Amino acid sequence: MKRASPLVRAGEALIPSGTVRWVHSSEVLEIAPLLRGQELLLSGGDALLNLKPAAQHEYIRSLAARHVTALAIQTAGSGRSLSAELVEAAEEVGLPLIELRRVVPFVEIAEEVNRKVVSEHVTALQTADSLSQHLAEHLTSSGPALRPLIEIVSQALRIEVALLDPSGSVLEFAGGFPPDSSSVNVESDIFVGSLVSARLRLQSRQDVPPELLKTVGERIGSILALAVSQQHRPTARQIAHTALMRAVVSGTSASQIHALCAAAGVSTAQPTFVMVFHRIGLSSVRGVAEKIIRTRCPDALNYLDGESLWVMVQLSVSGTRQERRELLEGLRADLRGLAVAGAMGPTMATPLHAH
Repeated sequence: MKRASPLVRAGEALIPSGTVRWVHSSEVLEIAPLLRGQELLLSGGDALLNLKPAAQHEYIRSLAARHVTALAIQTAGSGRSLSAELVEAAEEVGLPLIELRRVVPFVEIAEEVNRKVVSEHVTALQTADSLSQHLAEHLTSSGPALRPLIEIVSQALRIEVALLDPSGSVLEFAGGFPPDSSSVNVESDIFVGSLVSARLRLQSRQDVPPELLKTVGERIGSILALAVSQQHRPTARQIAHTALMRAVVSGTSASQIHALCAAAGVSTAQPTFVMVFHRIGLSSVRGVAEKIIRTRCPDALNYLDGESLWVMVQLSVSGTRQERRELLEGLRADLRGLAVAGAMGPTMATPLHAH
C-alpha cells in the first residue's frame, strides 16, 4: 500500500483494530450485497466520484452496513479528489476511507495481502486442530475434569482462559498476564444440545492474532461441551424451556403449547411476542447479541435453531405497548454496529398463539 502513497481521510482511529479477511477490487456501485464483511475494498473511483453527493453517501452507508473494514479509492491520474461530503459520510458511519495518491496495480495489493490472510488462516486451523486432538486425548484418558482442559489451552497458547457459566460467573480459570498490558479478548459459547451451558473466554496479549483465538474457540467448543455436559447438566427447567420454544418455533398446536407452558412454569395469561435474529455475513447471533438480549429481557426464553436465535418475551398485562416500544428502542441501540438483523413479531394475548 505504501507505493500508492496512501492518505487516511476518515476513520483513522478504527484502523489499528480493523481486521482484513480479504481484499477485493471493484468499480460496481451495487457491490455491498455481494460482500460478506471485513473486506478491504479497492476502487478506481471513476464511477463513484461521478455520483452526486447523496448517492456517494448511500454507497458509503451500504458498505458500512456490510461491515467492510476499509475503502481505498485511487485518485491518482483522475484529476478528481475525494469530496468533503464523501469524507464526512465515511466519518459519520465509521468506515475508514483511504485515498491512494499514486497508481499501483490493485492485483498486486490483493495478491500480497490475500496470500498473507490465507497463510494465517491455515496456521490458525493447524494450531486449533492440534489443540483439539490434545484435549480429546486427555478427555479420553483422564476424564471430564474441566480445570486440566483449561490449563492445556492456556499453556499451549500462553494466554488467559476462563470458562464462565451462562450468568457470567467463573467456573474455571487458568493463565494470566500483567493487568496493565494490552490484550485481545475473544468469547465463544459452549452448547450442550441447544442450550448455552457455558462461555469460553480467551484473552491474550495484543501480539496474538484474534483470528487464531477465534478459530481455537470454535474448534475446541465441542470437546469442552462433552466435559461440561458431564459436570453441569441442564436443569429440568432448562429442558422444559427448550421443549416449549421448539414447539413455538415449529408451530405446534395451542393445546400442546398450553401443556408445555405448564411444565415450564410460563404464564398463559400474559401478552407475548416472538423475535428472531439472523446473522449478517460472518457474524453470529451467539455471544454478544445473545448477552444483550438476555440483559434487556432477563425473563425471555431463547432458542437457537442453526443460525437463527428465537426469543419469546412476555409483557405486563397493563402498559403493554409502552413496554414493547421501550424494549424495541433499547435493542436497536444496543445492537447497532453488530452484524446481526432482527425482527419483532406481533403481540399476542397469550403464548398459545406465539408462533
